Amino acid sequence: MFADSESLFLLLDWLSLEQAVPLMCAGVCLGSLGVQFAKALGHPVVAIDDRCEAMTLAQELTLKANLAIDCNDSKTADKIRYWTGNGGLAAIVVRTDNMSAILWCIQAVSTRGICGQHQITYATNSI
Repeated sequence: MFADSESLFLLLDWLSLEQAVPLMCAGVCLGSLGVQFAKALGHPVVAIDDRCEAMTLAQELTLKANLAIDCNDSKTADKIRYWTGNGGLAAIVVRTDNMSAILWCIQAVSTRGICGQHQITYATNSI
């Protein structure tokens, strides 16, 4: 396997692969965990995806998203502006490497808002 050393980290000996795997999944696992973490911290959450399974999951969780939006919907930006009171989103965590989605997120964040994009690759101590 070849990987950029800046996107690798060692799993701690006490953390099992089964416990770590959901934290490394850029798709449904980390997205649904992110929704729950943000809700547990008291933040309002908008889940944005192009997969209806992910949007359904975001609204079925115990700590569910306040709003789930299909990013391919032509009225997505209007729905976000309406939901935020015309201010845009205060923060966006981008879980994709799709450049058009990243650019869309940058435009959806409010003035002085935060847009973070994070990709994770992992390695175990046994390498």
